[in-house]
Order: sequence, then C-alpha cells, then structure tokens
Amino acid sequence: MPRRSRTRPNGDRSLDVLIVSQPADYGVAIYVRELAGSAVEAGHDVTVISPPGSRGPLASWVKSVGARHHTLDMARRPALRDPLDVLTLRRLARGHDVLHLHSSKAAALGRVAAATLPRRARPAVVMTPHYWSWLVGGRPEGLYRWIERLLARRCDVIVAVSEREEAEGRSVLGPDARLLLIPNGVDRAHFSPEGPSAGRDVDHALIVCVGRLSEQKGQ
Repeated sequence: MPRRSRTRPNGDRSLDVLIVSQPADYGVAIYVRELAGSAVEAGHDVTVISPPGSRGPLASWVKSVGARHHTLDMARRPALRDPLDVLTLRRLARGHDVLHLHSSKAAALGRVAAATLPRRARPAVVMTPHYWSWLVGGRPEGLYRWIERLLARRCDVIVAVSEREEAEGRSVLGPDARLLLIPNGVDRAHFSPEGPSAGRDVDHALIVCVGRLSEQKGQ
C-alpha cells in the first residue's frame, strides 16, 4: 500500500511514486536507478517493482539510492502468467500518485492494471518505452502496433528518450499522441571530456560508438 503523503522541505506535497521495470539490467535499469535516486533526493516516496536480483542489479541499485523494492518476476515475452502479473500490479498501484512504466512489457501490463482501478484510486500513468514494441518486426509487428495504439489512450503521458523514439511513436500513435521528449542525460562527472585522449593518427577518421554491444542495438 502507498505511504501517507508528507510535506517536502520546500512546502510542496511529496508524491508517492511507483516505478515498474521489466528489464533489471543494462540501460533501462540504469535509467530507473537514476530516476528513483533523483526522486528520493527531491523528497518523494519511491517504490520500484522489477524482477529479482538474479535477473540483474536493479533491485540492489534502487535500495542503495533510498527507494523501496518489490519483486515481480515479469517475463519479457508474452507468458501465461501475465494475467496474474496484471492483478499484482493492480493491487500495488492502487492509491499511488504516479505510476511510471518502463519497457513495452511493463507498460502493457501496468496500463491494463491501472485502467481497471476506480478513478479515485488510479494514479497518473507515465510510460517510457525505451524501445517501441513493434520494432521487433516480423509477424507480431502489426499486432504490437494495434496494442500500442489502444493502450496509448491509457497514458497521461508517454516519455520518449530520444528524437528518434518520439518520431517513431508519432508515426504509429498519431500526431496528437501524448508524447513528451525528455532526452537521456549524460553524467558528465563520469564521462568526462577531460579524460585520456585516444592515441591515433590525426590523418585518419576516428569512429566512436557509445553503447552496449548487442544485436538489439544493431551491433
């Protein structure tokens, strides 16, 4: 159950925020960790729902930044347990101020869960896809496009983390979709431009790729 609201040092009411992430590692997990930490630092009550620590470091990360954690071992692909996960999310989301859903799977389950709550107990729903479901291509693409169009109506806002993601979203969801562009930030203290320069021949171009080497990233 959500905790009773309290007043922040600046006099504003703190928000009771529930964050749900199906990925528990790599980029999405880092994004959720930074988001949860910033919200806690700002005086809000934050709970993160994600798969267990055996699936990735997110559970321990969110605890380290002062957020609470609840384990829900969501499957990445469609699974027989999905209806049970919807019921769990419905129970846990009841009465929160904000429900922020990360990844297509968590967003699908979470939006269905929130839609079944009575209005007085329904949180504001925010979705960050990180990678649109229909981009997997193949036979499921058309179905995923239809699902995303349907569930987009169950969001107060969809946050795109890049211009490309925003453009892809509008191309499928329509120009009036509730899309908001908030680009991914860069920790300049960690990725300092004053770091060691690459030893190279100045007469040859240097090609740099920042990202994780994986098929999903096209690498």
